Amino acid sequence: MSLAFDKFPDFPKLMIYRLEEDALEIIPGRPERTWMDGSVGRSAYRCLPMTIANCSGWEMVAPCSFEASWAGEAQRESLVIHNVEGYSKLDRFVSSHFGDGVLTFRTGHLLRTDPEWATWVRGAPNFIVDGIQPLDGFVETGWLPFTFTMNWIFTRPGRVRFSKGDPIAFVTLVPQGTLDGIQPTIANLEADPDFHADYSEWLRQREVFIQALTDNDPEVIKRGWQRHYTQGMMHDGRRAPPTHLTKRRLKEPR
Repeated sequence: MSLAFDKFPDFPKLMIYRLEEDALEIIPGRPERTWMDGSVGRSAYRCLPMTIANCSGWEMVAPCSFEASWAGEAQRESLVIHNVEGYSKLDRFVSSHFGDGVLTFRTGHLLRTDPEWATWVRGAPNFIVDGIQPLDGFVETGWLPFTFTMNWIFTRPGRVRFSKGDPIAFVTLVPQGTLDGIQPTIANLEADPDFHADYSEWLRQREVFIQALTDNDPEVIKRGWQRHYTQGMMHDGRRAPPTHLTKRRLKEPR
């Protein structure tokens, strides 16, 4: 079941102003990850929350392959960019700007949203580069006439590689003010008898399924995993609400 988009007629705007001819290409988030492809039987793709997260924004992708190395010192010169493809404009989009092992990317774009919305800038969800970590930023694109940079920080001295087409930055929209109005409430699950009963039955069925796998039950092994979430179905056959997502396809910038 897919989200019924006609229930949400007033979508927020996302304007992307290209400031440079060689600005990073922007594409809808992709569900695939190399490490997920290599998981046993591609089992990582069974995790629907993870694959939906991978697609819940837009990627800004590398125009070429390159490497970067950090010697572990604070000064900017300790981080060196290696142009492995001879890309003539590499230094225009990646540099050691701040020092302290921080790799900085210029996107070549200026983003603009409705005033009620902001842009979360981060690394692509579940995209892993060993030895370096993307840094998140919350950008008030509803009013700022400023560009932003995307930054990654080395987790240890060493050398890392980005390949052409890798997601350098990942942007998604978030409400500007509503988070501050949310009051988290802690309660005992027993306070909601129906929800407690649903959870208890799900847990019981889950434990039975895991035990059957442990016991090498051929029928359960053939089935592989419980598909309730993927199918949008409760443990007793009730359907999920129409907001349930099994796939996400964001629109191409145009």
